[in-house]
Amino acid sequence: MKIFWRNIHLWLGLAAGLIFFVECLSGTLLVFEDEITEIAHAKRYFVSYEKRAALELDKLTAVVKSELPKAKIIGVKVYNDPSRTIEISVSSGGGDRKGGKPIPAKGKKSGGKGGKKEVLFLNPYTAEITAKQDPSEKTFFKLMLEVHQSLLAGETGKTILGISTFVVFVILITGVILWFPKKNKQLKARLKIKTDGSWKRINHDLHVVLGLYCTVFIFIFLLTSLCWSFKWANTALYTITGSKPGLPEKPSSVSPAQDKAVISYEQALNSGQEQFKKAPYWTIAMPEDKDGVVTVTSASLDALHRNGFDNISLDQRTGEVLQVTRLKDLPGGWQLRRYMKPIHTGAIGGLPTKFLAFFVCLISASFPITGTILWLNRIRKKKKKNKIAADGL
Repeated sequence: MKIFWRNIHLWLGLAAGLIFFVECLSGTLLVFEDEITEIAHAKRYFVSYEKRAALELDKLTAVVKSELPKAKIIGVKVYNDPSRTIEISVSSGGGDRKGGKPIPAKGKKSGGKGGKKEVLFLNPYTAEITAKQDPSEKTFFKLMLEVHQSLLAGETGKTILGISTFVVFVILITGVILWFPKKNKQLKARLKIKTDGSWKRINHDLHVVLGLYCTVFIFIFLLTSLCWSFKWANTALYTITGSKPGLPEKPSSVSPAQDKAVISYEQALNSGQEQFKKAPYWTIAMPEDKDGVVTVTSASLDALHRNGFDNISLDQRTGEVLQVTRLKDLPGGWQLRRYMKPIHTGAIGGLPTKFLAFFVCLISASFPITGTILWLNRIRKKKKKNKIAADGL
């Protein structure tokens, strides 16, 4: 019977091995994306902390408007950490920089969501623009993410990955079946690597022993990846929690349009900080029309990760709090869906689980290699036996 399971494990492993290797390797590189990016671009994200009050947000946004007079500010992000820069996102379709070259429109409408987007990083104490970033710029990590999510093949790649997920599920199951020893006295040998053995034995143990230890984690990675590959997986999250997809509908500003001008960024930030005092950051988005609301969003402290959000909606002219939406009050399906990414990336428990995910992915990337070597060794052994048998005749 084990020959049957070994054949399934072997042929499915050969079929999906390369894809599994690429996914594990790209996943390994992506685990510490945020930390590596912040170190590599320290000037962009950090300033020398000065023991004085930061400038008001409206003074900082005025600097941006002066630098990009025809651009529209679409978001402002303020961190609780006083050593972090202020991030101001803008969109422009062709407005001239002050004293610089024009911003290319790339065939899109001027301003608003259709324009060219850019993020400016400002020193909160001096208003100096320390760095600029094009969010659409192709970086190494963006390339790795495309590889990880679609194999650089768009929807076709996503479909291939979705099918490969189920293939790897079967490989895991057959691998566990093959791991179980026939006799109890063999159990100890299956739980540790025989480091003083031959290279063939070490290769065998690296595949079998480490494979067992990584199985649970690989299973979790596969399970959490289903939401990106199949719509029915998302639907199932809401079904099993008895909830419906979607967030609560945002209210409209209730004050008359002619009553007042839109509230200041500083006023919006103060309201956000009052509601979410210990949040790591606050992101402010101004309304897009006369009835829209000012939205302040922050990372939820009720979650074990930073992929869940709380937000408040403010009347754009009076600053009155119209709605407070907290992650803990959202439908169970929505909350569960927000956990998929941090579990998948290992961010759920901070640096300890990130290191765990890093090593599991790195070790898992070796399984197609050690498995192929095992297969080739068996082929050579079989040929050698057949040759001995033939010579004996």
